[in-house]
This record gives sequence, C-alpha cells and structure tokens, in this order.
Amino acid sequence: MKHFEETKNLLNNSVLFYIIATGMDGNYSYVNENYSKKFIHINSDFVGQPYYITMHPDDGNTCIEVSAKCFGNPGRLFPATIRKHDGRGGYVYTQWEYKAMFDDQNNPAGLFRV
Repeated sequence: MKHFEETKNLLNNSVLFYIIATGMDGNYSYVNENYSKKFIHINSDFVGQPYYITMHPDDGNTCIEVSAKCFGNPGRLFPATIRKHDGRGGYVYTQWEYKAMFDDQNNPAGLFRV
C-alpha cells in the first residue's frame, strides 16, 4: 500500500483530481478533499459508506469487472468510465483508473482509484 500512501499524499489537496479508496467490503476508506467537496450533496462523510452511493446504478458491474482485473493483475492500472450524480438529478461521466491494494502479507486490502 506504499504506492497508495504516496499518491494520497500527492493528490490529497488537488483541485483537479479525485482519489478514493475502498476496502474489501466495498465501503469508502478514503476520499480526498476535492471528491468530498464535489459530492457533498450526497454525503458529508464518505468513509464507511458504500462506494456505489455516488454513482449510476447501472455502473456497478463496471466496477466489479475492473476490480477483478486489478486483483488478477497486481501492479497494473485499469481504466473505467463511471457516471456520478451531478447534484441536479442527472449524471456526469467521470474517468477513473483503478489499482488493487495489498497488505504486508500480500492479501487483498482494497482498491484505490484516481
């Protein structure tokens, strides 16, 4: 998870990039300030909430498919297009890259997305 910590430190205060992480339970474990501000209309504290609360229901399968690729190919990034709630009843298309995270014993620990 060293790469995640480095990326998190680099992009925590970014005004251009979102960075999020989810645990193996599918709940947010981290969101950067830009993501938190952009989606405040959905929740004021994402940590512990299910990852899908910000997205179009039909994009859940995309997340599952891309996540499986990540765990099957550790160290690689995989792209995904996910529709996010725009706060006005519609959706906006967002581009993400996913990467699997592993703990010190090399067990799956979650995913981070930039």
